[in-house]
Amino acid sequence: MSRRCSISSRTATPRTRTTLAPSWPSPPMSVACFATTPPRILCAVAPLRPSSKRARPRPSRSDSSGTVSRNDRTDLFAAAVAAQRAFDFEGAAGLFEQLLDARPFEAAHNLAVIRVQQGRTAQAEALFRRALAQKPDAPWTRLALGSLYLQQGRYAEGWPLYEARRQVPGEAREPPHILPDLRAPEWRGEPIAGKRLLVLPEQGFGDVIMFSRFLAQLRSAGAEPVLAGLHKPLQPLFPDAVVLRRSQPPPEVDFWTVLGSLPFRLNATLETVPPPGALGPSRRGGGGVGVMARGNPKFAYDFTRSLPAAAAERLLALGADLHPDSTGAADFRQTAEIIAGLDLVITVDTAVAHLAGSMGTPVWILLPAVNRDWRWLEAREDSPWYPSARLFRQAGLGAWDALVDRVVREASRVIRAP
Repeated sequence: MSRRCSISSRTATPRTRTTLAPSWPSPPMSVACFATTPPRILCAVAPLRPSSKRARPRPSRSDSSGTVSRNDRTDLFAAAVAAQRAFDFEGAAGLFEQLLDARPFEAAHNLAVIRVQQGRTAQAEALFRRALAQKPDAPWTRLALGSLYLQQGRYAEGWPLYEARRQVPGEAREPPHILPDLRAPEWRGEPIAGKRLLVLPEQGFGDVIMFSRFLAQLRSAGAEPVLAGLHKPLQPLFPDAVVLRRSQPPPEVDFWTVLGSLPFRLNATLETVPPPGALGPSRRGGGGVGVMARGNPKFAYDFTRSLPAAAAERLLALGADLHPDSTGAADFRQTAEIIAGLDLVITVDTAVAHLAGSMGTPVWILLPAVNRDWRWLEAREDSPWYPSARLFRQAGLGAWDALVDRVVREASRVIRAP
């Protein structure tokens, strides 16, 4: 990197002070595990802070036949969910294990979620399958198992189950719900040479950026993809995207699909993930380091991915201003203009990570130990989705200090390099 951004890790007043925190509103979340879950199962740990109180597995009361009473099952389940939400994984696991016979679906699903959080993936897979034996079509469980497969790089098994996100109650944001007048059928893998294909966004900003790379693959197959319905902050990144208005008829197309289903329909594997789409301006570099230490606080699990204030302050020595509103960026194009001038982006798991990766800017992504997204896979520092990315993984829940120490140490060496 340029000597112009040579900064000591102990510098009190950094030369380069760049923030990447945008001021735009967040889109509705439609990815299961991060949305409102059914009351009897948890797809991920619910948004409560860790508690110092630990749930104690307790023997359940039973009648003379050995059957657990209904009231006791309810009490046990409530205690298990409370422990899980407080990140007392072992306490919750002990309680759910007592309920595997009395409430086989809910207990197996929630116990599987705990095992995923603990990294005990073989047990998690077996438990998800046990739950699906009770309810084969349960969308939350199918999605959770699919996400586990994707996390393991088992894309051929994961993508079909990942489609279950679209069956989650209350999360439908696709035809006929948003385009009741659209008459085209959903695309299910038919030949599309010479066809127009309406592609609708879904989930968060980062998901749209990541999955948009598959539009080029549709074009290579001879189709004309019509990206439409983007949230306003993303629109400047995709100037050809169509704005959908209820007062106007939908575009004339042959098929429709959603962005997150493209890797399934196009049979994406770890080896065939296409390169990121070239979004934003060309890189200039020379502007030092930009840091995104916090995500959107409205996101239910933001407290597991965003850096606490003390850890975030450690990154200020690298020359970054961490105030969330300081850039005043109105959209992602403006944020891309900032990123284009940087030598390195250091960020938690937000849309900024996807934007920097799609632009080819070196980006270091700090990942939490729990509620980590499937796309970052397991136990690796690189990403097939973003060749310019380097992954830094938290060793345990809340263990940011050691990780930030490492990032500061390594970034300081890179910054000083000629």
